[in-house]
Amino acid sequence: MAQVPATARRVQKSNLLFGVHLFMLGSFVSLVGYLGVMCHHLH
Repeated sequence: MAQVPATARRVQKSNLLFGVHLFMLGSFVSLVGYLGVMCHHLH
């Protein structure tokens, strides 16, 4: 019984890290796309 909360906490922590990485990746992709569109419009 004592191991269940620790495992759940570890899974929650890994899910949080995964979410943060996914958010950062999405922000990076959108930023690159935005810069690409701006450069395309400037040309």
